[in-house]
Amino acid sequence: MTRKIDIAGLTSIDKETLDLIRQGAQALFTADDTQRAQVIEQIIEFTMCQRSEDDYDQTMTEHSVVFFDMVLTYLINIRSSHPSELYNFFTILNHLPILHNSPFYSKTIEVLSRDFLSEPETVKVFDQLQMLNLFIEIGNLTDAALLAEDLEAKISPSCLRLYTMYQLCLFKIYTAKGQSEQRMGLLLKLMTDVYCHDGAPSAIYIILRWIASVKWLKSSVLLKALYMKLYEELGHHRNLNAALVIYELFCLDDRLVSPTEKMGYYKRLIKLPSILLNANQLHNLHFFAGNYSSGLQAKFQDSIQSFQYSNYFLHKCWERLIGISKYLRTHLSPAKYLRCMSYMESLLLNLSHESSLQSNSYVENLQNNYETIEDLYKKVGELSLTDGLTGLRNRRYMDNNLTQFVALASRHKVPVCFAMIDIDLFKIVNDTYGHAAGDYVLKELASILTSEFRISDIIIRYGGEEFLIVLFDLDMQRGMEMMEELRIKISTHPFEYKGHPMEITVSIGITCEHGLVEIHASSLQKYINAADQALYLAKNSGRNTIRMLDAFANHA
Repeated sequence: MTRKIDIAGLTSIDKETLDLIRQGAQALFTADDTQRAQVIEQIIEFTMCQRSEDDYDQTMTEHSVVFFDMVLTYLINIRSSHPSELYNFFTILNHLPILHNSPFYSKTIEVLSRDFLSEPETVKVFDQLQMLNLFIEIGNLTDAALLAEDLEAKISPSCLRLYTMYQLCLFKIYTAKGQSEQRMGLLLKLMTDVYCHDGAPSAIYIILRWIASVKWLKSSVLLKALYMKLYEELGHHRNLNAALVIYELFCLDDRLVSPTEKMGYYKRLIKLPSILLNANQLHNLHFFAGNYSSGLQAKFQDSIQSFQYSNYFLHKCWERLIGISKYLRTHLSPAKYLRCMSYMESLLLNLSHESSLQSNSYVENLQNNYETIEDLYKKVGELSLTDGLTGLRNRRYMDNNLTQFVALASRHKVPVCFAMIDIDLFKIVNDTYGHAAGDYVLKELASILTSEFRISDIIIRYGGEEFLIVLFDLDMQRGMEMMEELRIKISTHPFEYKGHPMEITVSIGITCEHGLVEIHASSLQKYINAADQALYLAKNSGRNTIRMLDAFANHA
């Protein structure tokens, strides 16, 4: 059994202080509404130490991490039978804004329709909350604060989804303004409200969102320890909280997480349902994997695939940015839209920078693996000239290469023989035992042909159950002798498929080049045709036999 990480044991906090933190964490869930407000005030004072957002203090870090470790431990131990509607709604929030062409649009409307009967303005308020979220994302805090104030009267805790969405927007405003105490107070109240009305998984999600947004925790070894503990508890699940924990581990400072560790988290994340991660997160994951794999020669193909995925999700990010611009233009006055465009420029520049990095990394990867690419081209070329079933050369190889080889032999007065081989009554094999048995016979015959002839000879699967063999430096007599030996070997070979023995014979037609004319493309085809006609004669002579024809004789 895996030993759980002792977060408190990694700190310098004394036992008395730990007891106070533990009491505060427990009181959040046991106090009534009136007492809870006082408990929250005490926790803020105790953990935040009146520090500003950008101040780094070891004591503040230790108090905060230990407190949330205790809260999360309590919540994780509460087993939930099934995901709630609010928890599923959080998955949608990861893909804001939900535009009309979004794959999540119909699902969002379906979820909100459950509140529509009691609150007819639900969809309209959701659109306003989306706008609020966009204002915050692009950095337009002035309009965000005005819209948040306007929405306050429209948001009711009775509609838990919209209420939570609104609180998360306020949470982001406090974060952007560096108002740590207000944000902490909102977090604790929202977390306990959500826990009381919806359950532990949703409360855990709220806390994870807070932890992920705290700048002064990002470089802390304690934060990694907390995430590792959560990974042990939640990492085997396939839900939103598991995705959040694993992705935050992936995003930790390089000095805290090695590239190999990050690659492990990448592999775990891409196995999760894609809805749990947005396009930007998936782009980051695949971009890292592309760069990581490009440094490993054996992983070149993996790196190319990862860069392709990264580019796909980067394109989705561009589509989202375009969608945001259209959404703002549709729902805002010209003056407000113009003001938002100045903020949108930063998002545009960031995305352009990502595109440049993507292109540069991809090009560097190609340059660094130039030799590998050449080898791959050769392999592709080999595959295009090879029959997939038997591994022999195919008709494309004959069309592209055979003329040159035979012409070269002819110019040097090296005799060449052409033999056409056909399996007798092959259709009966397929009809009786099935096509899998037929494939077995073809592969077995290819193996016999390969073992029977020299490396310098060319064996081609001409089509179906027909094979063309080109034999170099053989006269007519020796060619006939070799074909007879082959015929006997095939007829006596023990072909057996799934316990069913089969008697397989072949008919062979052969012709030989006399050295009287130099072979080129048109004359090569005459030799092949002559071998084919000789095969036809062998078939008509009772099969399992050999016939020979002169390519330039008149066979009419």
